[in-house]
Amino acid sequence: MSQRYGLEQVGAVNPPFTPAIMAVSYPARFKMPTIAPYDGSIDADEHLENYQANEATLCKAFCLTLIGTIRQWYRKLIPGTMDSFKQLADAFSTVFLNAKTLKNETLYLFRIKQGENEPLKEYLDRFHKAIVQVKNCSDDTLIHAFREALKDKKLLWAIAYDVPPTFAHLRGIAHKHTEANKYIKGRNSLLRETLRPTGKKKPKEDGADQIRAKIEKTTCKAEVAPMPKTLPERFRQYTPLVATTEHVLNQISGRGLL
Repeated sequence: MSQRYGLEQVGAVNPPFTPAIMAVSYPARFKMPTIAPYDGSIDADEHLENYQANEATLCKAFCLTLIGTIRQWYRKLIPGTMDSFKQLADAFSTVFLNAKTLKNETLYLFRIKQGENEPLKEYLDRFHKAIVQVKNCSDDTLIHAFREALKDKKLLWAIAYDVPPTFAHLRGIAHKHTEANKYIKGRNSLLRETLRPTGKKKPKEDGADQIRAKIEKTTCKAEVAPMPKTLPERFRQYTPLVATTEHVLNQISGRGLL
């Protein structure tokens, strides 16, 4: 029975009950109460009211209804100091008094702060859970409380410039803002990957390629070699002709040179 409900782990953490309580066995047909685990977000007395069984079973199985940091509180209770469920219930109600006294207070919402590096979605979820505990709270108060602790400057400017008519409308704006941030972050990451240098070097040319490149380079230089700026020495001076041009042409023609 104890293994079925994980009760063997209860004794492993030195429960705070007296030997008389611990000596009582669980009923043969013991059934764990079907109640929501307590995490400190609701009225502590309501949780106690929903938890019903015989005295010893109430004591020994109570820790199974606790989760998170509330379970850690139970583990720190001094072993062997409690002999009734009332004693345990009183300690429980005293420690988690705030969960009861703040339930109907609007100021409770103003204590919900967004962490310095807390994502917007997580803050919005926490704030929404807190709303459930506060009764008869107007949309104006919800929007004001949410806005007071908001760290996201772009969203803060947007809802301050154009105040949403309802908190549900504000949640829709915040959701779109979250999706837009996610898209921009992914796009920027993709651009960085695209523009990042690959680090690949240009492959080296083999011996044949190097020789071919030198020949092509030399050939190109020969083809575009510039003409000399001055004529050779033998073309600088000429002997003046003593015969007429007509006489010279007749002599050449007679010798078959034309």
